[in-house]
Amino acid sequence: MKRNPTKTLFHQARFFQSQGQLEPAIHCYQEIIRLDPDCVQAYNNLGNVFQAQAHWIQAIECYQQVI
Repeated sequence: MKRNPTKTLFHQARFFQSQGQLEPAIHCYQEIIRLDPDCVQAYNNLGNVFQAQAHWIQAIECYQQVI
């Protein structure tokens, strides 16, 4: 059975995010987007992480990819 790397990365990213480990979460979300540029959930969650860090411009850029 073949694993879906983006699904695994998404679970890792959500775990890191829930633990307040934002830099590893960012890395995971960016890798998901690299592998699947149409993954709106990754853009949205990455925007949430940037917002939590008060990186407003990056957050807005991510959210714009969702709409």
